[in-house]
Amino acid sequence: GETAGFPESETRSPIDVITLGAALLELAAHPYRGLLHLAGDTICTRLEMGRRIAAHLGYPVEQIVCKEAADMPGRAPCPRDVSLLNARAHTVLKTRFCSLGEGLDRIRAAQEGQFPGIARD
Repeated sequence: GETAGFPESETRSPIDVITLGAALLELAAHPYRGLLHLAGDTICTRLEMGRRIAAHLGYPVEQIVCKEAADMPGRAPCPRDVSLLNARAHTVLKTRFCSLGEGLDRIRAAQEGQFPGIARD
């Protein structure tokens, strides 16, 4: 197969769609007012994230290679670090934020018709 390139110089804090949706629904009914960062617990480079996702899906990690943004013609400029700290969200919400691996597990479980608990007691 072909390779896929991801920048090693860009840092993110990915969150899975299931956790994000739960947090947004909880916030809609919550009395909290203010700034909350809804982000995953893992802070990683885009390259590391690509490799973890590939491994989780059973693709060869060797096919995920380092390719810096400057080497991607037509790509819009992006900030190097847009990672977010979610400590306040952990305190305010009952939604259980998780690592990248746990988020991928949640997505896979949902695809299989299982809906793992995402609220803390």
